[in-house]
Amino acid sequence: MKVLIFGSSSLSEELTTRSEFEWIVAGRSEAKLVNFKLKGIETCFCDVTSKEQVLSVVKRYNPDAVVNTAAIKHIDFAERNPWLAIKVNVEGVLNILECIECPMVQISTDKAVEPCSIYGSSKFTSERVVLSRGSLVVRPPNIIDSVGNVIDRIRNTSPSDRPLEITSKEMERKFCSRKDVVELICYALLYGVSGDVFLPYFRTVRILDLFEIYAEQSGKDIAEVGCRGKEKLKEKLIWDYETDYLRDTGSFYTLNESFKVGRRFQLKDEKISKDALKTWLEDLKLL
Repeated sequence: MKVLIFGSSSLSEELTTRSEFEWIVAGRSEAKLVNFKLKGIETCFCDVTSKEQVLSVVKRYNPDAVVNTAAIKHIDFAERNPWLAIKVNVEGVLNILECIECPMVQISTDKAVEPCSIYGSSKFTSERVVLSRGSLVVRPPNIIDSVGNVIDRIRNTSPSDRPLEITSKEMERKFCSRKDVVELICYALLYGVSGDVFLPYFRTVRILDLFEIYAEQSGKDIAEVGCRGKEKLKEKLIWDYETDYLRDTGSFYTLNESFKVGRRFQLKDEKISKDALKTWLEDLKLL
């Protein structure tokens, strides 16, 4: 199966390690595209906000399926640049859908559930557009080993005497790994049907535990600075009404609003201890 990926993200990098697919990566970052090319992956420049560029790439490669990872992903950046978040996260998705004649897997986020930010609202809108066109959505929580996440921000805190700044010691976040998301995307490509939404199993982490692990490693203090305006203390991976459609496959969750299940059940919320979190970070080579 020939799969065209829009977006040269760290998730795209993990995806292209799967040899059962023929991958093409289309993105805007010259440096990242060169790195993909050095690994033997076909690449091309494409900005999803340009319908002409998207159409040209689709016609050139004629893919069997498309995966869209291209997005404005950071809440603060999206709040400062709402026009750009809408242009990339909504108009970019529309451009792809209007140019393809094959299924698409859209990568979403838990921020799309009951959104309170420009980023979350734009991802919610893109979800609804994709599902209305009969394509598929993979909706992960925070990806713990993605580039630019909270761990990157902790590691890049400088100078050395500056404390690690946590917004709230009461905050919790749901996490999965890039590998978890890649498994879901590949399953969706092979077996997904129109309107499917896929959700990985996840682990709920106290953000204070995460900060304490890195503070112990670096010798830095932790300073609580207060929540930013668009942050939640806890996030949800599904809307309340979606429990009517939720299925547990034994490896991940799936829902499809065309198929109502006979009973409601909730997502398994595995809250992990600080020691278990440290072991997980070590396994992912993040410590």
